[in-house]
Amino acid sequence: MNFQQSVTTCMHKYATFGGRASRSEYWWFAGLNILVLQVAEPVGKFAWNVSVASQQEINNSLVAEMYGEYVWYGAALVLVLPYIAVSFRRLHDTGRSGWWFWMPPGMVTLVEFLVRPERGIMFLIVGILFLLGSLAVMIYWLVLPGDADANRFGEPPIAG
Repeated sequence: MNFQQSVTTCMHKYATFGGRASRSEYWWFAGLNILVLQVAEPVGKFAWNVSVASQQEINNSLVAEMYGEYVWYGAALVLVLPYIAVSFRRLHDTGRSGWWFWMPPGMVTLVEFLVRPERGIMFLIVGILFLLGSLAVMIYWLVLPGDADANRFGEPPIAG
């Protein structure tokens, strides 16, 4: 599956959490997410600055910052649901429940709970290690080849 096929498939399956996704489908779409979210805010700031360039009497830096953030949030809102859906399907391809997708965010919550100044540095270190460990496990699962045969989540993806 190439980049265009991956993006098309993920957007057509915008909120489809069932089934399976190939590695190429997942990683091309994950790459698109990273690219779009890295570019959205600076493009939004630039667009704002260009649109008000003739109004030199006002300081536009704060407004441009906010406008850039709005563009980023808009892009994130469009991409978050299909990204979660393709992540679920990718985990299904390796025979795992899509609910494992929530392991790293759960670890973030745990770190937030553990990281309190009165608890000391050891809780911070342990919390960060749990977070990094959960991210490493998730990336490992997403990189694994899918099951060659049908599994409880369906037939293998056609390409990838």
